[in-house]
Amino acid sequence: MIAAISNLSTKQKLLLLLGIGFLLRLYVVFAAVTIAVDSVSYIALAREFAVGNFGGILNTFRPPLYPFLISVFSFVFQDFELAARMVSLVFGTFVILVSFYIGKLVANEKVGLLTALLVTLHFNLARHSGYALTESLYQFFLVSITYFTLRGVLRGSHVSVFLAGVCVAFAYLTKPGAIAILPIMSITIVFFNIKNIRHDWKKRFGLLVSAWGIFIILALPYLVYLYSQYGEVSVSGKYDIWPILLSFSRIFTEGRYIGDFFAHFPEAMSLALFPLFLWGIYRRFRDGFSKVEFWLLLTIGFYCLLYIVVGARRRYFINLMPFALVFASIGLVYIEGYIRIKFKKKAALYFTTILVILSIVNLPIVLKPIRAHRLPEKLAGRWILENYGSGVKVVTRKPIMNYYSEGVYIPMISANTAELVNDGKKQGARYLAGYPSKFVKKAPDFASEKDKFLVEVNRFDGPREEFLVYKIVNL
Repeated sequence: MIAAISNLSTKQKLLLLLGIGFLLRLYVVFAAVTIAVDSVSYIALAREFAVGNFGGILNTFRPPLYPFLISVFSFVFQDFELAARMVSLVFGTFVILVSFYIGKLVANEKVGLLTALLVTLHFNLARHSGYALTESLYQFFLVSITYFTLRGVLRGSHVSVFLAGVCVAFAYLTKPGAIAILPIMSITIVFFNIKNIRHDWKKRFGLLVSAWGIFIILALPYLVYLYSQYGEVSVSGKYDIWPILLSFSRIFTEGRYIGDFFAHFPEAMSLALFPLFLWGIYRRFRDGFSKVEFWLLLTIGFYCLLYIVVGARRRYFINLMPFALVFASIGLVYIEGYIRIKFKKKAALYFTTILVILSIVNLPIVLKPIRAHRLPEKLAGRWILENYGSGVKVVTRKPIMNYYSEGVYIPMISANTAELVNDGKKQGARYLAGYPSKFVKKAPDFASEKDKFLVEVNRFDGPREEFLVYKIVNL
């Protein structure tokens, strides 16, 4: 079998990886249990667009590209939740393809194939392909930006840099924070192979105009919409520049989020692959980085700094894995070279064994159903829909139950029980639902006071605690 795979052409090996990656991600899609909180708003925007309310897809907090793709996919799959997951599936699979090309660009086809293999079976990337969230779509654009920018400066290609600008615009229309990619792209264009700038500064300027021009053209309608909402220039209703600048200063004055980076970056890559990443960087440092390797490492460093500024969460660093794993693949190539020298005839068997171990070590995590802990909320929502119909107003902490009940979400305020119930009644709520621990967190006197205002009508078992549904009593 090892010989048969070895005899395949590069294209055949890549197609095999794409097939495996697609099937693995397809399993994740259909094994998913519930959606995330943010998924509710993305699907709501997609519904508006799908029924012809084209302006309804615009939102100051949620850029329009992902909801637009959901609405397009919904015409095929006839279910908005499934359509949202299928968008992630398609672009999550495309990530594998681009990761091959960036590995090939930075090193060679072997590194490209190894990078594609690691991306195919990477548990975080595979699971993101089943989310009804923007993660896989954004990861596709981010790795594409990195690839096209490096390819553009390496070959002086206007087309590649133009495509990088297109991807930056689409990334911004997926996640507004992507606008911060423009500086690193511009720095790469200007300073790559800086010794030649006297001779080719006009070409570099043309590359910058190409990238920035198409970005402005594609992003301008959304930027104009934001201006119309706020009356000033803004890139998002989600971010305010001053807290970000304050957070940036605290990195140096307080060391803020530095510890989180050292904890979460290895987790995002996986503890099995992180040593290979370090080994690859160390060996290339010792042997001498090529220009494109240096700029890829610089790009990774820039993104890490950016994510440290905004909070250094593990899910942020996962976005870097499709191209950060290039160095893990380079580390594997060095290990393969050592094995070939040491074991000669059995080298292929031993190296394949290493790849198999790396491939299967995280499979149990990949195959774990997404958001199974939220199942009680889904069951409660469907119970309300079946028994009371759509449009029922329910007070709860998260809108997941309301999504499945096709009802109206009324956020649960922090107050005493009487005030909590009265706030819901003023807004026309008939029910209050949630987990006991969350009730007490919102209303400390809930355990002793709930019987005065509420009647329990159902409860749903969960892996952590039961999800309770109460009817609000009219006193």
